[in-house]
Amino acid sequence: MSYKASEVTDVSDVVNILTGLQLGVISQDYVDQVMSSHYSYNKFPESYELIVMPDIDFPSIINDSCELLNIYLQQPSTHILWDQFFSDDTCYVHPKPLSCLLNCYIHHGLKFINEPSARKNGLSATRLFFLASTFMGSKNIGFYHISILTKCTELVKSCIAMFHITGGINSGDDVPLEENEKMDLMVDLLAIVRTIAIMVKRFQFFDEISSLDMIIDIMIDVTHLEQNSGNILEQVPTENLSCGVLAFNAYSGLTDMFNDNCGSTLVIGQKLMHCMLLGLLVDGQREMQLTTRQFNTIRDHHLSFIRKMTRKLGSPFEPVLEILLQHLLHRGPERSELRPRQFQIILEVWRLCPNNVRIKIKYYLLRMVYDIDIKIRIVALETLFKLLSEPEEIEPEDPTLLQFMPATKHEFIVAVILSKFQDLLLTVRSKAFSLFATLTAGPPTATAHQTALAKRVLVDPYLKYDNLNHTSFCKKDFHDFYQYLDSDMANFDPNNISNLNIYPGAKILLWVLNVHARDERAYIRRISLTLLCNLFLINNKLMEKYYLTLLVSSCSDNAMTIRKVAVSGLTDLLLKYPDNQDVLKYWFKGLIHLVGDRDKKIQELTVESMNRVILKNIKPYSAKLIDDRDPLDYLPWRVLDNALNENVFKYMQCLCERWRINGFLTDRNVKDIMTYVGSSNHEWTVHSLYLLQLISQQLTINNLSPIIKYFDAQFDTWFVREENPSELNILLTHAQITIDILSLNYKRLDKDTKQRLSSTFEELLFSFKIPTRLISKSLDLYTVLHKDDSEKLNSDLKKLFHVICNCIETSTNMDNEEIVIRYICTLGDIGLSQHLQIKHKFQQYLIGFLRKHDESVSSALKTIVVLTIGKLSIVDEQFAKEAIVLYGTILKNPYHPSIKINALTALADLCLRCTTLVEQAIPEMCVCLKAESVPVKRVALKLLTGLILEDYIKLRDVAFFALLCMLEDPDDQVRQETSSFIVNYLLIKNKDIMERKLIEVIFHFNGYTGVRASGVEDCFTNPELKAFFSMEGDSKKASRHCVYRFMLTHMLDDNKLKLMVKIFNIFEEVVKDVSATANSEVRDRATQVMRDAFWILKAKEMALTSGKPRENTNDDDPGTLEKVADLAKQRVVMETYKMVMTDYIIPGVLKLKYELEKNKRKVPTVMNDLRAYLCALTSAKSPIKAEIVELLSVDSDLTAEILHDNRLMKQHNKHLDGENGIGEIESEDDDDDDDPATHLMQDLEYVTWAQTMQMREKAEESGMDVSTQAQMEEEIQQKVSEISINEDDLQDVAAANFSQLTGEVTVRPINSDKKSVSNDTFKQITNSKNNSVTQLTPKMRLSNNHTASTDLDDDNLPAYRLYNLIKNLQ
Repeated sequence: MSYKASEVTDVSDVVNILTGLQLGVISQDYVDQVMSSHYSYNKFPESYELIVMPDIDFPSIINDSCELLNIYLQQPSTHILWDQFFSDDTCYVHPKPLSCLLNCYIHHGLKFINEPSARKNGLSATRLFFLASTFMGSKNIGFYHISILTKCTELVKSCIAMFHITGGINSGDDVPLEENEKMDLMVDLLAIVRTIAIMVKRFQFFDEISSLDMIIDIMIDVTHLEQNSGNILEQVPTENLSCGVLAFNAYSGLTDMFNDNCGSTLVIGQKLMHCMLLGLLVDGQREMQLTTRQFNTIRDHHLSFIRKMTRKLGSPFEPVLEILLQHLLHRGPERSELRPRQFQIILEVWRLCPNNVRIKIKYYLLRMVYDIDIKIRIVALETLFKLLSEPEEIEPEDPTLLQFMPATKHEFIVAVILSKFQDLLLTVRSKAFSLFATLTAGPPTATAHQTALAKRVLVDPYLKYDNLNHTSFCKKDFHDFYQYLDSDMANFDPNNISNLNIYPGAKILLWVLNVHARDERAYIRRISLTLLCNLFLINNKLMEKYYLTLLVSSCSDNAMTIRKVAVSGLTDLLLKYPDNQDVLKYWFKGLIHLVGDRDKKIQELTVESMNRVILKNIKPYSAKLIDDRDPLDYLPWRVLDNALNENVFKYMQCLCERWRINGFLTDRNVKDIMTYVGSSNHEWTVHSLYLLQLISQQLTINNLSPIIKYFDAQFDTWFVREENPSELNILLTHAQITIDILSLNYKRLDKDTKQRLSSTFEELLFSFKIPTRLISKSLDLYTVLHKDDSEKLNSDLKKLFHVICNCIETSTNMDNEEIVIRYICTLGDIGLSQHLQIKHKFQQYLIGFLRKHDESVSSALKTIVVLTIGKLSIVDEQFAKEAIVLYGTILKNPYHPSIKINALTALADLCLRCTTLVEQAIPEMCVCLKAESVPVKRVALKLLTGLILEDYIKLRDVAFFALLCMLEDPDDQVRQETSSFIVNYLLIKNKDIMERKLIEVIFHFNGYTGVRASGVEDCFTNPELKAFFSMEGDSKKASRHCVYRFMLTHMLDDNKLKLMVKIFNIFEEVVKDVSATANSEVRDRATQVMRDAFWILKAKEMALTSGKPRENTNDDDPGTLEKVADLAKQRVVMETYKMVMTDYIIPGVLKLKYELEKNKRKVPTVMNDLRAYLCALTSAKSPIKAEIVELLSVDSDLTAEILHDNRLMKQHNKHLDGENGIGEIESEDDDDDDDPATHLMQDLEYVTWAQTMQMREKAEESGMDVSTQAQMEEEIQQKVSEISINEDDLQDVAAANFSQLTGEVTVRPINSDKKSVSNDTFKQITNSKNNSVTQLTPKMRLSNNHTASTDLDDDNLPAYRLYNLIKNLQ
């Protein structure tokens, strides 16, 4: 830079002031010593320190001179020469002694920064150094030196850091500043910031790049001081002195840096963005120890500054924005719960970018989608998805960018996301599922534009077809977008977008989701099912019964999140398609059993869903309702029709109870439902009565007038006229429901109505005119109507009881069977309610009906006799003994299903009174579970499960084994109810039952009665039970495996470890039995026991949930210390597992191998199962593969065989995948190779920080004092200390668990070679994401030589960086 002589400013007053420093006292030797050390020599000159320093006011001299210099240097057209400071002997202020003196003061201030005077002198010296460095020739004359600037930077940054000392538990020995100290420090920092603003305009930084870095670093640190105010760049702070004023002046100084003295816009912009990056990365919040609100303030300030620079500088600033976006994409947070905040920042920067930059970045994102780094692929997909909410780019002015335009279209982006459904890694596929699920979710989750994009894929290709199978497009495979990257989109035909060729067919999408909906990982099943439901909601042509059955089966999934998705999905489908009978059927089938789900959240969701479908769609009856024919108006009654036909009364009772508890049942509901009683639509009348019957059991209905009117209108039909038998059954059902409603709400009947009903039913009962099905309900109503006159009631009923007995005994004409049936039915009900007994002779008379096998006695009469005997035996123990034997005979022999059903019901009722007597009939009840009649089977299951639930039947009985067999029953309802009972009730009462019973189950199902099977030997003595429930032999192997799989699925990790030990304990005894016996049948059964045991050991359900990879979703990230503690417990489980395997199981395997080799002829096939088990332990999935191989190395032959088997299995699986065409979909993930200990430490550190910051933010809002904050931080630290992550403690706990499992005492070596876990191991490091390479094909990869760097430079980005690419094209 050249200056004219006329521009030199007179600074004699400044020289006069600086003369007061008496620099002449400083010797030349001292100056030479300091400069030769490059200013590392920091001591004051002795003579100067002794003579001059006590007499001068250093701060006043410096500040006075700086104020004058500020005034002079503010004028752009002036400059200052160093010659003006030492032109004669009267004013000697030489630059070299001055720089040496300032160096000493700066160093002293840095060393004694906590002393206010030293700190103030250092800052004053810093200010003068900055100003004097702008004099012409400062570098050449020897005043400016980068070492001094470095100390200035350290001093200023240290002073800034003092503002952040709060005095909390993490402050250490640092003492927070007093308020007056803060104000003094603010004054000094403000002066320095304003000085830097002058310096950047005058100092030639373009050849001092590192100096510019330090100046920018200072200014960015100052901007971070303002953490509370709003946008200080839009609204200038009005205070004279505050953090906002400091930050505003710092931003102003940064703005002034864009000049020729500092360098090109690109260089300055890169350096600014590099220093600002911490405030734009969400991870920076943790590094800067800020609360969320504080970080958001800094973020907003940075974004405002970037926006201001973009407007001011225009196109020269575009490359800076481009590179900033690239780095924001590559340096996002590792934790998934932080990513949404990071994407919001990316979008804010994106909106500042001009059209050309956006086009380049979108293509850059397309290349990122095919990066080899999984995290980069996920970030690229998420970013592209976010950009669907932004406007599309217009055609660029730069012709070289035209070829990228297709990649900017939203339809293209959606197709790219869909193409990642076939990514090699499951985590990427699941992310693509999740994004497309959001796109298809509909409002309010998805915007109208996103929904339109989804319809382009799922609706538009099939508009002309009623059936998907009528078009070949539905089977179109995923589009390969990677082929366009080599040519930078030059070979892409834009017509592919308009003609939909870039989208996959619906059948392909559905099949991919079907495969993943059955994945072993719950989060994959969850997102797949969610997406399936979304697809069906958008286009009902995609909805097939196969996928509806998948949703129904998911309602019984072991994972609560899956059941939640299935319930919500089916409910949404039903409300969207209320007239679809298939959807209704599957919805009801899936949800009705969840009313009693073991998880309260699922119960509440199901009850709320049922409320949405039934109660909320019931409107008051009107003619308009019929005429409109709105499917939603018909929906509740169609649901209730299903309930009536499916015999799910108990579940509906439970549903109504939940409705009442949750406040869904109101008087308004009852009033609306009542309007349908007696309406012209007969079916709606019946359904409304059914619902009112259920409601009456939960609350009293006040207005019964419609019910009374309906009863009166139907009275003749029910009790007088003879109807067609086909219609009679339906009419009697209606009558039963109506009478039950009257009984349950009898208190709301007026006196006249009570009297009229009492007289009516008395006349009907005593003249036996009531149809058989209505006798019990009628007697109940008659009883409650006479509660006020119990003596008359008892007298009349007792009299009727004896009349019936005499009539039956003395009657010789029994031709009218219906009357006899009514006699007997009435007799049983009265005897039970009045506790009346019949004579022994009459007992035998009744039993005689059942012993007749000719046609003289009908099945209908026998059915009633069975039930009556059961009622009468409840009040007569002697009669009960005889009845139980009789019922056992009936259940074993081929009687009519209705007779067996009543016999089962009677036995269940007797069990409540005579439990010990009924135990002998339990095997016969169990046999009914395998009855040919489905109704008999269902009733037997319902009664047995009820008795087990109430502890009338103990699980040591054969009933438990019989129930397990029903998991494989051909009837779907039986299977579902059995599973629901075991999971929702049995496991709640006894969570360890599966582990305790599994060994017995293995013995039982294989008919093994060896030494170790003595506990279940009784189960095989009954030939009927053996015929029905034995699962012996290879033909029943699949059924046994189904039961084993179910039991393992519902075991906790601790139970699985216990089971492993138990299985290996029985192996030795079973082998001994085999070697000692010559009975081939015993050997075969023992062999099958061992084979089944090995199948269990290597089943995928046997894998510990603690060892499975963490779900890469927001839901799974631990947000509390309690969740981290759970993860720590999981580590203990895994360590125990390793100990059990290495110290117990593998030695047991080697011993067993030796025994099997000795008995090779007797058990020839078991060795193959043992090898298959060892193959599973040494496969790539095994968490302890290396340890197992090392332990097996003692047997080199066995090790070689196993490794060879593993290779063959791998090749076989690849071959199968190739044939099936689903190799990519079913490929295994190696997403999570990190050590669990690393995850645990990272989670612990993150959650500790997050909770501390949350506490501080609340403290600031409430005005909490510092001591209280420190106390709360100590409590957090105390919780952290309780979570054991020390490796030695981990080993000790695992050893204790091992001893408890095996009964063996394990002593761990003190100096064992264990992996150390220290805090240093888990310090956060800068992510090296820039050494990624581009993904070529599923089998090939390209690599590049670019290494990671923290510089914000496009040359440090991956090989597909765009800035150089565009330059090359130009």
